[in-house]
Amino acid sequence: AHVIAHVISGHYPDIAHGDALFTVYKEVLKFNSKALPEKHKFISKTIGKSSSIAKSFDSFFGQFEFERRLAAKNPDAKMIRVIAEETFTYMKGIADLNPVPADEKVVRKILAKSICQ
Repeated sequence: AHVIAHVISGHYPDIAHGDALFTVYKEVLKFNSKALPEKHKFISKTIGKSSSIAKSFDSFFGQFEFERRLAAKNPDAKMIRVIAEETFTYMKGIADLNPVPADEKVVRKILAKSICQ
């Protein structure tokens, strides 16, 4: 989530890092929940009342207001592709540490789903 959010902020300097993180984090958590299921279950129960990381994320972060500026900008498929590519260009070393292997196609899906929420 952080590597994607850094690239988003690079293209949209008016989007705060926390807002960019909030925008993509739920979908990243869903994707990463395939790895370390016990850890995700523990975190889910800690921040919420559900064993689903996505539901607990919604429950916990629903009490805060985020601007969701990326969704408001409604980036087109070309910009989504650019952000996904740059995630593995400028942030590759960190992206490679993700617990579930990801590629540009995965990031494009995460961005598309995140913007539609």
